[in-house]
Amino acid sequence: MSSTDFHGFNRARPWLVERREFLADLAKVAGGIICLGGIAGLVGCGVTELTEPAVKNPAGEPASYDRKTLVEEFEKMLPFYRQTVEKSMGADKAKGVVRDATEDYRKTMYAVPYIGDVKYPLPETLVQSAAALSFYRALRSAGASEDEAEKVIYDAGAASIRSAPAAEMQAVGAYQFTQQWYDMQKMLSAKSQEKHYPGDWVYSFVEGVPGEFDWGWDFTECGIVKLYKPNGLLSLVPQLCKLDFVASEVQGTGLRRTTTLATGGSRCDFRYKQGREAA
Repeated sequence: MSSTDFHGFNRARPWLVERREFLADLAKVAGGIICLGGIAGLVGCGVTELTEPAVKNPAGEPASYDRKTLVEEFEKMLPFYRQTVEKSMGADKAKGVVRDATEDYRKTMYAVPYIGDVKYPLPETLVQSAAALSFYRALRSAGASEDEAEKVIYDAGAASIRSAPAAEMQAVGAYQFTQQWYDMQKMLSAKSQEKHYPGDWVYSFVEGVPGEFDWGWDFTECGIVKLYKPNGLLSLVPQLCKLDFVASEVQGTGLRRTTTLATGGSRCDFRYKQGREAA
């Protein structure tokens, strides 16, 4: 459950504009892709106080993110959630949902294990998944059904993706069909296989097949699944994986996918083809 835009709410990030700096930085880390799917994975209501990450990092590495980083990521996503909740439930109820989600997030945010600097897509994705979880909880507590809460989370994610200038997104998409991109992904995927952070994603690059697709990824481990699975909170993830297709649509990368880890598959098989519709 990952994609080449952003997992969730970083489509308007500076690296979409300062592409040269982004590409230079991207080559330094294994998190050189962006996860959109699975930004929430909670079933039920109420606040569970989780102050320790579910996994332990190598000696000398932080266990979780600092408070400033966690709060900034929440606030970055807040406008999309607020607007979507207001549209769905009205302004009065939206105030309560935002309040409750904020309180929930303060109690759960340290459960997100550190997997690298959030200026890179996958670490940011993981942090933002905790905020999506908190909003889902708050929505359910406010009386939203599972379907209604799920739709709000999805709509907020889609609005975030589509908030970036179309020309920039198309440029990012076009770059993903260059030899430089392919070479970078081969390096980054090999780096992910080292499994430096237990809570991180693990994936491989897939060479294109003429007439079928230009390139792909196979994800065999997912940070979002790891974060929620121990608590039995995976039921929403398959629905949120649909955001990968929104990202592909705005970038023009023609995503196809037949299986995901969240639905019990052995992998998430992303296949991209320039010029076709994402479906």
